[in-house]
Parts: sequence; C-alpha cells; structure tokens
Amino acid sequence: MTRNSTIPSVKEISSSIKTKRRKARQLFFRRLFAFIVSILVLSLIGFGLYALDQGPILRIQSIIVSHTRLSDEAEVRKVLPFSVGERQWIFHPLWTDIPINDDAIESISFVLNNRTMIVEVKEYKPLAINGTSILLSNGQYYPLDSRHQSIIAYLPTVDGFSESELSVKLATALIELEDFVLNLMSGIKQTPLSYDEAMMVITLDNGLNIHSDLRSLILLNQLPLFIDLINETNNCLYLDSVTSTARAAPCP
Repeated sequence: MTRNSTIPSVKEISSSIKTKRRKARQLFFRRLFAFIVSILVLSLIGFGLYALDQGPILRIQSIIVSHTRLSDEAEVRKVLPFSVGERQWIFHPLWTDIPINDDAIESISFVLNNRTMIVEVKEYKPLAINGTSILLSNGQYYPLDSRHQSIIAYLPTVDGFSESELSVKLATALIELEDFVLNLMSGIKQTPLSYDEAMMVITLDNGLNIHSDLRSLILLNQLPLFIDLINETNNCLYLDSVTSTARAAPCP
C-alpha cells in the first residue's frame, strides 16, 4: 500500500506536463519580448548615432591657420589631413600627423575648439636677409617673396656667410641675441681673416661699426654698457670673448 501511494496518477502526470509546458511558453515569450525590446533599443541607439554622425554637431565647421608669416597659408591648408565637413572625432593630435612641405616651418600642431580646428604653424625665426633670401634660425636661407615685405623691414642685411656651415654658425650666434639688439642692427658683413673666416663687422642703425667673431657676438646683449666707450676718435667697437669685454678704437 505504501509503494502504490507514491506512484503519481495519470492525472497528476498530465497536470505536471501541462504546468511545465506553460512555464516553458512563458519563459519563451519573456525571452522573445526581451529580445525584441533589445533590438528596438539598439536600433534606436544606432539610428540616433547615425543621425548624430550625419548631422553638423560632430563635423568640422571651420579651420583657422595661424602664425604663417613666412610660409604660405594656402599651401599649409593643402596638406592638412582634414577639411570642413569631416568628422571631427577622427582627428586627434595624438595620432594625426600633418606633413611639412615648407622649409620655413619647424612644426605644425592643431587643437579642436568648439567645432573649429585651430592649426598653429611654428616657423623658424627670421634673422637677416641677403637680398634674395632670409636667413632663418636653423641656418638655412629661405627665398624672399613679395608677401615678406612687412618682415624684412626690420631685419639686418648680411653680406657673406653664404656657405651652409657658416650660415648655421651665424644663425646659432644671432638667435642668442636679444630682440632689441637685432632691431638695432642694419648690416652684418663677413670680413674673413687668416685665423678666422667668420670675422664680421656689424653696423648699427646709428652708423656704429662693431667688430666681432662668432664667439663674441653674444656680448652685444650688453651693448648699453659699451656705448659710453665710443667717442669721435675711438669710433669702432671691438668685442672680445676671452675677457668678455669690449674696447673702442679708431675704425680702420
């Protein structure tokens, strides 16, 4: 009797099967509903991202190129890897390089500011001119152009120092000078001697002639201290890097 009482009846088995089937159907429909909802949500997100990507919010609105004095802004724009209307998030300074196609340019960088790409051009500093070219701070001569008139107005002229090694040495010496000294200089003339081919005479705007070599040129930063040495008899200034002083003597 005990064994027979533990055996479920046909009715109980049938009811259990129906219950399991009902739960399975409910689970299936719940999963189907969750799947459909997920597809709809993903579709809405995808459509929203697509609409956002195609709209103007994530696109480059304008490009500003700054600090082009020697180089040509139009040429810089030609080599930019981005243009107005492109996706702004694709381009970042960490992985976007801008090629340099102008000898006057040292580097090109950019930042994004409110959908505007601001491109900053860093040029080598102009130091002097020789009539057809501008001597840059890297020691290279850059061809003069009509758009450079505002720049060359305050640059001294250089006579000589045409060899690449000497031009680099001259530029290295000039870049150490204060701007006020460069602005006072009207001319630099190479006067080679047997013991130093880089000897030079610097002429100031007031007509004062200063004799120097490349090592002594840095002493021009102390020019205000040496002016009192000049008089009608001793009208030339000679710089001496060994003693870090200057002496006045009659001009040759």
